[in-house]
Order: sequence, then structure tokens, then C-alpha cells
Amino acid sequence: MIYMINIVNDWRPAGEIILWTSKKQNRNYFGWHVRADSIGCLSVIDLIDRMAATSYPTYRTIPLKRPPNFSFEEMCRKSDLVLAEKLKFSFDPSLPADTWEAIYFEGAFKLTVGSKFLSLLRTGFSDINRGEGDYSIGPGRHERRPEDRLWFW
Repeated sequence: MIYMINIVNDWRPAGEIILWTSKKQNRNYFGWHVRADSIGCLSVIDLIDRMAATSYPTYRTIPLKRPPNFSFEEMCRKSDLVLAEKLKFSFDPSLPADTWEAIYFEGAFKLTVGSKFLSLLRTGFSDINRGEGDYSIGPGRHERRPEDRLWFW
């Protein structure tokens, strides 16, 4: 048991990851958006693999920052930009696989997922690392909260 918890606790963030949304939601790109450099992608993939290997709830805070040479103009006007300062990421294997609980508050984007979305997040960061993306995941709720849609770029 201690080993499983330690493999997540021993993880250290690396690279640059950015998470943002717009105050004025665009119907074509509604929600939150993530982009990372290669090191950041591999770091998050490593964390997800560690979380998936445990049988206990796990939690890590990922610091976020703007990667160099990243232009927001392609996504939204800078005046509309909301940047998360950290991602509070948790996985609980005892939750239903399709669990997606997300909220943004005071600079922190908190995301709790079940195994289905843990796997989809891993795929998303793998795709970013390969230069792919331009798609989103989320629970598909009808209330249309920005927190319920995450785009990979």
C-alpha cells in the first residue's frame, strides 16, 4: 500500500503546461484549454500512469505556466483570458469510471476523474506531444459549464 501511494507522491512536475479559458465563451471552443511542451506532456503522462497503477485515491497539484512562443491571439483576445495558476488533479479508482468533477476557483482548476477520463486525459497529452489535438473531452452534461469541457492543443 505505501509503495503505491509513494509512486504518486514521488512524482515531480516538469516542463511547461498552460490551462486557460475565455471570459467570453466561444461556442466553437467552449470550455477550458490545455497545451504543454513535450517535457510537460511526458510529465503529466507519467503522473497519470502512476495514478492508474494505484488502488487508492491520489491527488497532486500541478503548477501551470505559459510556454514560450505561445500566442493566445489564435484562441481568444488577451483581455478575455483567464489563466489557471495550478491544476489540482485527483483520481479515485473507487469512483464510477465516468466521473468528471471540475471547478475553477481563485486561480486553481480542480479536476477529479474516474478511470475513463484518466485514460482520455492520458490520450490527450500524448496527442499534444505528437502535435495533434484540436478536440475536447468532458462529461457531456447539458448545463454547459466551461469546466465540463477540456480542449487539447
